[in-house]
Amino acid sequence: LAEATVTFRAPLQYGADVWVGAGVTRLGNKSIHMAYSLEDRESGKTFTEGSAVIVAFDYRNQETITIPDPWRAAIAQFEGL
Repeated sequence: LAEATVTFRAPLQYGADVWVGAGVTRLGNKSIHMAYSLEDRESGKTFTEGSAVIVAFDYRNQETITIPDPWRAAIAQFEGL
């Protein structure tokens, strides 16, 4: 995880019927950009919005890597990118 942000737009009450959204907005060479939202299921009112940048990383070699082609293809197909 390289970066994360969250913006609280409105208070959320316990028991509220909410919709949680998450999606990839951009595929970089080594990074995956994501957006998130939490909304009231009935009115569509936004409670929270957020974003994150995730970097592909090889933990064995302790270095960033280019997003592997199978990952890129699966994400692009699922997200319609």
